[in-house]
Amino acid sequence: LRLRPVVQLLLAKSLRKCGLWEDSWQLLFSASREAISWNPEEASVRGAYGACLYQSLKLCVAAAEDSMRRASGSGEGSAVSSLTGQWLDRGRTVLGGLESRAAK
Repeated sequence: LRLRPVVQLLLAKSLRKCGLWEDSWQLLFSASREAISWNPEEASVRGAYGACLYQSLKLCVAAAEDSMRRASGSGEGSAVSSLTGQWLDRGRTVLGGLESRAAK
């Protein structure tokens, strides 16, 4: 992998561990778009793109779990369940990207 995607992945992972879900999502989204804009056929770029998708999926799961945990403890059902739904939708999208890469 090139150095830039590695740094972006590490930063996104740190943001995720701090609970900064949206910041981590934006970073991973832009890093994945940047990776495929270089040279999609290059092995290191495919690796960076796949790593971004994988980390994005982990992020979606962690954020959805956190949102559900907050909903069960706070009683703010509708606002938090909307947020959970948003993360689940993002996760489905990312999973589709991973599945399409696996099929190739």
